Amino acid sequence: MDFISNARCILNGVKVLQENFDKHSILESEHEKSEKLSLILPMLILGFFGIEVALKALIERQGKKPRNIHDLKELYAKLSCNTKIRIKENFNKHVRFDDDRQDDFKDLEKFISNNRKGFEFWRYSWENKPGQTRLIDPGMILAVLWVIIVTHEELYPNEVTDGDSSEPDSVSGFIENEINKYKKGGV
Repeated sequence: MDFISNARCILNGVKVLQENFDKHSILESEHEKSEKLSLILPMLILGFFGIEVALKALIERQGKKPRNIHDLKELYAKLSCNTKIRIKENFNKHVRFDDDRQDDFKDLEKFISNNRKGFEFWRYSWENKPGQTRLIDPGMILAVLWVIIVTHEELYPNEVTDGDSSEPDSVSGFIENEINKYKKGGV
């Protein structure tokens, strides 16, 4: 399986986790709260890993060999200027926040920079020092992952990969719904 197929699979996994997270009501038992909270860490780990893999797919399509790193900022820097412009255009087109969110939830490059080691940070979260953990919006991670995949689809529309059943439009409605939910407060 290639990078973009893996990124799509990861996106689908994060969507399943997000859907299960959303099934719990506001008036939930302590057990349900615990189950709900237990879904956040896998969403963060998979989401950041998915962003990494999707960036590597774009790097590979530009004729470069992606390095075996997890640093989102370094991977993003390897993209051509035109690809970065396209990603930012899609981000600005599809991801809008009307509230007073932190700036890195409104600016793609700031989000990538501030979360450059997101996969490693959350994968080894038990090793983090007290106070190191900061609020991360799983919906934002999902939106960034989706935007990168959509950008790949736009730049390379004729690329067909084995086992690929996802189309950008099939994810679009889900992401728009998630974005609207997180406009109102998020996790």
